[in-house]
Amino acid sequence: MSLTAADPILATGAWPRLQSVPEPDRAERRLLVLLNLFRIGFAGLLLGLSWIAVVGHLELPVQPPFPSLLGAQIALGGLWMLTLLRRQPRLEVQAWLQLGLDLPWICALILATGGLGSGLGLVLLLSCVGAGLVMPSRQALSYAALASFHVLGIALIAQLYGWGTVAWPHAGLLGAAAFGATWGANVLTRRANDSTRFADRAGRELADLARLNEVIIDRLHSGVLVVSPRGRVRLANAQARDILGPAIRSTDLATLSPDLERLWTRWRVLPLEDAPLFQAGESKQEYVIHFTPLGQEGAITLITLEDLGQAKARMQEMKLSALGRLTAGIAHEIRNPLSAISHAAALLAESIVLDAQNQSLVEIVRHHAGRINGIITDILQLSRQRPSTPEILPLADWLDTFIAHYSEGLDPAEAQIDLQLPRLDLQVRMDPGHLSQVLTNLLDNARRHGQPARGPVRIEIGCERIPGNGRIHLHVTDNGPGIAPDAAARLFEPFFTTSRSGTGLGLYLSRELCEFNDASLAQVAHAGTGCRFRIALPDADFKKD
Repeated sequence: MSLTAADPILATGAWPRLQSVPEPDRAERRLLVLLNLFRIGFAGLLLGLSWIAVVGHLELPVQPPFPSLLGAQIALGGLWMLTLLRRQPRLEVQAWLQLGLDLPWICALILATGGLGSGLGLVLLLSCVGAGLVMPSRQALSYAALASFHVLGIALIAQLYGWGTVAWPHAGLLGAAAFGATWGANVLTRRANDSTRFADRAGRELADLARLNEVIIDRLHSGVLVVSPRGRVRLANAQARDILGPAIRSTDLATLSPDLERLWTRWRVLPLEDAPLFQAGESKQEYVIHFTPLGQEGAITLITLEDLGQAKARMQEMKLSALGRLTAGIAHEIRNPLSAISHAAALLAESIVLDAQNQSLVEIVRHHAGRINGIITDILQLSRQRPSTPEILPLADWLDTFIAHYSEGLDPAEAQIDLQLPRLDLQVRMDPGHLSQVLTNLLDNARRHGQPARGPVRIEIGCERIPGNGRIHLHVTDNGPGIAPDAAARLFEPFFTTSRSGTGLGLYLSRELCEFNDASLAQVAHAGTGCRFRIALPDADFKKD
């Protein structure tokens, strides 16, 4: 039985289901071929014996129509073989034609050889067995009844014409034997078919389970190797192939990586409690190795290569997530007493005539209370960020509207915004509220930190379509002094700021908003002075091949 992939691989990563190719009549057709070969061989044997009897003057039935019956069966067998090879007519029709014509032929053969006492009645039982093997239950039993009628008919004809002594018990037993042989063969066939179907279903389930395991292992983030006791790689997932090379399966571990083979050999002699470190690739990336024995007495070994850098990154993300929840809770608790402090400072400034020194102290309290409130607002905004609802935005029209609203009340002597767009109908997929928040933060930073030595801050906004990757790059560039290299490496860390009045959350929050929308935010180098930030937006018109 052959297996084939019936379903395509799913977009979510489902595996192709393995199904058996339907061949419902293959076994029955093979049985008919064997029965037909038996007929031809049996007729040929009898014909040969009859020829030997003529030559050797033996007492065998050689009178007509005995040779003619044998020759006709051989010719008919050749015709049946041709129909079986051509698969026409249908298998059910061929079964009834072949087995049905067997009955009159066998009966004629029995009569030609002296009646039921010749022993050729056993050939009738073989035909009944064949009917039980290739026919359904009811049809097989009907064939057995027809065979019994033929036996009784032979006995009746022999008695009417006086062809020897008729043994009616012999005829009855032969008819009963026909029923028994047919029923027994049919029961065995049905049980064999049930076992075959069960084995077929179990085979499909095992094949599906094996494929499922392969897909799961192949999509693990860690490299996975299965190594035989002789050190030959029997299985490797995609991550392991990326680490150790594409030609990895059926390769000796010593040839693939001597360092890894040495660690594996040492582990087999003395299992290590601590996971050793392993370096691979040109960049000498570090991996944590875990050895796990599998099978009886550790016949094979499962080797897991876990990227140490990814593990550290995940730990850092978990720490930041926990820190974010903690700071959000603290910020919420601080806001209530902070509101009381701000309100008390405002009442103090309004209700009592203060001297210049005390008034300065009150202003310091109000200023720093406002600063703390801004930090709390940013933290709560980060922890309560609403989910993204992307829309298709015509970028040029949307930027014109945004710049018009942002520039209201903006002093041209302080900052100038220059919008430069190509003559292209660019459309992006982005949440408009999130994009507005990101651009507002970038423009505020440019006005605050991009002040040149002379003249106003000039902010240039431009965009370009990147062919082939479905991205539209939106650039925000100022003409300020730029960013120091040590500060540039930490720009997107939470709470990192170079300003005494900043919270250090603006760029971090902007990058998170971009990632919510399948976009990205980065600080990039460019020819000229100042600082440039790039927002890579999804191109709404991009279609994957």
